[in-house]
Amino acid sequence: MDIRIDQDLTRDTVGPLYKDLRRRVMRSRDPEVHLHLGEGVRMDNVGVGFLEQLARDAAGKGRQLRLASVSEQAAQILGIHRAPPAGGIPGLRIPGFFERVGTQVSDGADHAFHFLVLTADTLFLSVVALFRGQIPWRTFIAQSIRLGSDSLPIIALISFLVGLTTALQAAAQLLQFGANIYIADMVGVAMVAELGPLMTAIVMAGRSGSSIAAEISTMVISEEVDALKTMGINPVRYVLVPKMFALVFTMPLLTVMAMAVGILGGALVGVFYLDLSIQAFWTEMVGALALKDLAQAMLKAVTFAMVIGLTAGHTGFRARGGATGVGQATTASVVASIFLVIVFDAIYS
Repeated sequence: MDIRIDQDLTRDTVGPLYKDLRRRVMRSRDPEVHLHLGEGVRMDNVGVGFLEQLARDAAGKGRQLRLASVSEQAAQILGIHRAPPAGGIPGLRIPGFFERVGTQVSDGADHAFHFLVLTADTLFLSVVALFRGQIPWRTFIAQSIRLGSDSLPIIALISFLVGLTTALQAAAQLLQFGANIYIADMVGVAMVAELGPLMTAIVMAGRSGSSIAAEISTMVISEEVDALKTMGINPVRYVLVPKMFALVFTMPLLTVMAMAVGILGGALVGVFYLDLSIQAFWTEMVGALALKDLAQAMLKAVTFAMVIGLTAGHTGFRARGGATGVGQATTASVVASIFLVIVFDAIYS
């Protein structure tokens, strides 16, 4: 089947034209549909998208759309978009199940390998900087303030509300059995052993992790990382290591603050809703907690800090594709960081 088009394919004309051509292509019984563009036909980016969509529609019906002839201007536009001007627009080939699975496995293995290499490089360079006294203190302090100290208000607010809400939910049940005093045990253990480190890590992954991923991915796309390599500077040591030191230093401090504020929220419920005294609440909570709970919370905080920093660096250094790549790297960093934080939290628990 041959179809000839003598009008321009631009954003102002392809709308009505698409419906008519799609109907003719769908009704055709020929395996190939040949499209002829007149010599005076002009095309823009929307016209290229129009042809590609028409080719996909034809492929969905088992037909192939080919360009038999094009104008000179249309051929130039198609060449810019790497679409063959005369060889035709190939039909859309949908990969099979095993091909999709194989691609995902290959991509996953590549990501895992890069993550392990980045982890080894970061840990090695961090240890070297620590023992050789090569820590950039000005950068470390600036990153600690930006990534850690500036996160304090939002972490404090969220931890307070989590402690308050958790205590309120439990208080109604404890009242039925006259077990008001055990609200102190529940709030203390929950905030120290679980909720304090976890909520701090989730907030830091969304706030600081995304910031690190966006900064590094922007440097990659703007070729600043390549410039550092050209000057003989290791980008991991220069960019990522100071951020890792800042996260590892500030996360335990923020976690302690989150635990204290969350316990304060639970104590308010115990005092004003369950008629407990502050002394009774404190004595019962201290008796329920053990030193290993605090030690495990600090270990979690350090682990979560390393997971957030390495994940953000991994997604940032692998960013491609301009501004879109920055957004994708940032999103991937937050999602992967939160997932890994929950996985490690489950392992510790």
